[in-house]
Amino acid sequence: MIQTQLLRLDPPYQIISAGGQVGIQLATLIVTEDKQDFDGGYSIDTHSHPVVSYGLKEGLENELNYGGCHPLEEYKRNSRMQPEGAVWNKVEINDIRVLGLAGAKNRAVSLETFMSLVPGSTKFSPFQKVWDEKSLAKMYDLVFRFSHVGLYCEKKQWLAFSPYENKRSMYLEINVSDDNTPLVHVVMVGEDRYDACFGGEIGFWFHLYEKGSNSIEGCVRGIVYAFHIIESHFIKDRIEDKFGYSLSGQDPEFDSVLIQLQERVNQELDR
Repeated sequence: MIQTQLLRLDPPYQIISAGGQVGIQLATLIVTEDKQDFDGGYSIDTHSHPVVSYGLKEGLENELNYGGCHPLEEYKRNSRMQPEGAVWNKVEINDIRVLGLAGAKNRAVSLETFMSLVPGSTKFSPFQKVWDEKSLAKMYDLVFRFSHVGLYCEKKQWLAFSPYENKRSMYLEINVSDDNTPLVHVVMVGEDRYDACFGGEIGFWFHLYEKGSNSIEGCVRGIVYAFHIIESHFIKDRIEDKFGYSLSGQDPEFDSVLIQLQERVNQELDR
C-alpha cells in the first residue's frame, strides 16, 4: 500500500538545486510504502521529494527578486518553462543543495559553484566530469533560470597579465581515461589558484574526438561555447588571452592533435 502526504512549507522558501535543475521549494511530497518481508513481517519504506516553483507562481512575484534582467511576462511566455508545482520525482530531499532564500537580495553564485551544478555526461573519476552537448545545454539553461529565482553569476576581474609575474595562464592538455578515451583538460589558472575556473583539482573536460570519428571539431565547439558563457557571465571584461597547450611528451600523436586543437580554438575565439 502506497500513501502520499504533501507537506507545505512557509516562506522564506529555499532556492534549491539537484540534477542540473534550479527551483524554489514550496513543499515536500512524502511517499510511504508498506512492504511485506520474506519472513512475513512488514517494513515501511519512506522517501521524500521536493515540490518546486520556477519563480512564476502567482503571488510569489513580490517575494522573489528577479534581478531586473528580463521582464516577468517574457518568462511566462517562454515555452521552455516547466509547469508550476513540479515534483522532482527522481530527486530525494537528501540530494538537494540549498543555494539561498527566495525573497532575499540576489545571491551571487561563483563559477566553481555553478560548474558543480552542471551535470556531466560521463565520470571517469571524481575529478573528471566530462561534458557533451546535453551538458552544455544544461549550462545555458542554468544561467537562464538563475534570474527567475533570484540568483546571478558572480563576476570577477580577469587579472592583467604581467610578463614578470606568471599570475594567470590558459592552456589545454590531453589525458587518457581508464578506458583509453582521450580527454581534453581546459585550464584557466588565476593568481596561484584555479579561481577563474572550477577550483582545486576539478577540471573542465571534453572528449577529444566526436563519437565514432577522429574529428576534433565537436571538442572545438564545446570549448568555445563554454568559454563564451564563462566570459560573458563570470568575467567583468573580455578575456583576450589565447589558449596555449601542455604537451605530454609521451604520445607524439596526441601532442600533434593538441597543437591543432589549440589553433582551432583560438581561431574561433577571434571571431
